[in-house]
Amino acid sequence: MHAVLTMNSINNSLVYDGHAYDAFVVIHNPDFNAGFSVLMTYALNGVRQALARNWLPVINFDNSCNTFFYDPERGENIWEYFWEPVMGVSYDDLLLKKANGDIGSDQIKRFKDQQIFDWHNSDPDRIATFWLHEEPGDPIEWMRKHREIGRYYVANFINVRPEIISKADAFARERFDGSFLFTVHIRGTDWSYAEPTNHQRYFDRIRQIIADQNLDEFQVFLATDQTQFVNIFQEEFGDRLVSYDSARGESFIAPFKLRDVPPYKKGEDVLIDILLLAKGNHLLKCAASVGEYGAWFNPDIEMTDFGVESKFIKKNHFLISTGFEKLGLLESPLQEFFVAISRRLTNYLESVVFKFDQRAWAHPRIALAYGLRYLFSYLPRLLVKRFLKLLRVLLIKFPSRILRVCFQVKHD
Repeated sequence: MHAVLTMNSINNSLVYDGHAYDAFVVIHNPDFNAGFSVLMTYALNGVRQALARNWLPVINFDNSCNTFFYDPERGENIWEYFWEPVMGVSYDDLLLKKANGDIGSDQIKRFKDQQIFDWHNSDPDRIATFWLHEEPGDPIEWMRKHREIGRYYVANFINVRPEIISKADAFARERFDGSFLFTVHIRGTDWSYAEPTNHQRYFDRIRQIIADQNLDEFQVFLATDQTQFVNIFQEEFGDRLVSYDSARGESFIAPFKLRDVPPYKKGEDVLIDILLLAKGNHLLKCAASVGEYGAWFNPDIEMTDFGVESKFIKKNHFLISTGFEKLGLLESPLQEFFVAISRRLTNYLESVVFKFDQRAWAHPRIALAYGLRYLFSYLPRLLVKRFLKLLRVLLIKFPSRILRVCFQVKHD
């Protein structure tokens, strides 16, 4: 947007694009664990609440909370690495206006953290990519309603920086050959709040569309956070498969938490994947937000939404088995056991110790100390709990054998 902000000297209001606002509000991110697309959702829900109060929204996602995408060489406001200011006023512009005396402190508002979480999780009219605790009676209608809201706000308030759009367009010109394009988003790694969709469902649906439309030529663009899925889709579609060189994980660790990936790349990769997903003839998506944003960036795209078949998992987020564990990517029960232990250790350190502050991991002694604390306190309780659960299963399934073994031991 390129409208000019002016001040009305009569009532001290802020006039933007012909509309008088009562104040500014700075929208921040309070979520230590927010992934990239979730940042967009927090921002858009903030915009929605700001406009409802006749406040002009200004987004400032600094490094005071979430540092996964923070790169000091690109500035202090993560939002402006990837997007233009939502209504033409940057946070730096706001600070300058305050320093020059154009506005007073009473004209700058700020939402409380709990308000932001409530709007994100429980407001029935919120901008959302999937339901949470309120299981809808009609999932298809729920998605239709919220998709309409999301598409409106993306069209009016999301302005991707031109250099990122140019990079996505250049990739599309180089790699897409003009044939029918399936765009696919499948989640793995740490995906846990809803049931994941197995890759075979995607294969079956693509083959069905190919048969129904008598397609001789087609391509499949794959956006995924899990490295293994690139290989699996490659085996199925061969040289028809196209994917962007995005950062991906090989385990339950999401790419945005990988320390060897530059912070800016973590965000840019996701945004380019979203833009490319939106370029397809038919989008296939699960319940995850990246695929849904692909649909929001292209209101006319045909779609298969496996998310409407999914269920929200009403358990502690950090105790749930992940997409990596559920989607058949583990090779043995022993690997499954060690992955579960590793996931719990990682989640414990992140949520209890470091509060998702990546900078804490720069101190190996601290990480080692808390790792030992985990091994000698929390882990033994977990192992005992698992053993008792296994014993209970054995007693139910093989009661006579267990009793016979016990009797023989006692007799001997």
